[in-house]
Amino acid sequence: MDSPSGYLYSKSKTDTTDMTKKILIADDHPLVREGILSVVGHIADRPVIFQAENLTQVETIITEQQDLDLISLDLCMPGMNGVHSLFKLRQRLPETPIVIISASDDIANIRGAINNGANGYIHKSSSNEDMLKALQQVLSGELYLPPQWSLISASENQTLTQRQKEIIHRLSLGKANKEIAREFCISDKTVKAHLSEIFKRLEVSNRTQAVHQARILGII
Repeated sequence: MDSPSGYLYSKSKTDTTDMTKKILIADDHPLVREGILSVVGHIADRPVIFQAENLTQVETIITEQQDLDLISLDLCMPGMNGVHSLFKLRQRLPETPIVIISASDDIANIRGAINNGANGYIHKSSSNEDMLKALQQVLSGELYLPPQWSLISASENQTLTQRQKEIIHRLSLGKANKEIAREFCISDKTVKAHLSEIFKRLEVSNRTQAVHQARILGII
């Protein structure tokens, strides 16, 4: 259904004024949006779905709907300037989970998305089940990286992403999560997600151990 603002909007026939998930699906291919829609329908009983097919529509929606629970975003839509546009959206919505759903499995694109504020990166070839698990993981406050990330990272001997290296450097300076979040224009939850991934990759269990291990590995 077309909204007065020109973007696409839909909701369950049983939708009421009760609290429910508000999700933006942004992709210029209708079939892709329909596929994602079929997945996010399992995230909540009565999700309110907004759909956009270009950056202008995305900007209109986030201006009018500032309490979105999740954004799925294609970096190659009309009007998008790759991760630069993602970074600008992240500055406007520091608390909103943003997941990139892309046809690219290029590690540089994945790394660029995560470093510029994405909470996850899902390949469009993923099964509905895998996509649902990934979206639920992001909504729970975790960072989601695709399976090929670990394989490619291992082959490149990349222990941490550039953003994770920047975060652990700030840890070594004694900065708190809120300070790091403000510096990178991201939410506390996103910082915690990065820290969880850092601990996992460095095989440590706390900030002090992470800084110590990073120094041993020459990361800082």
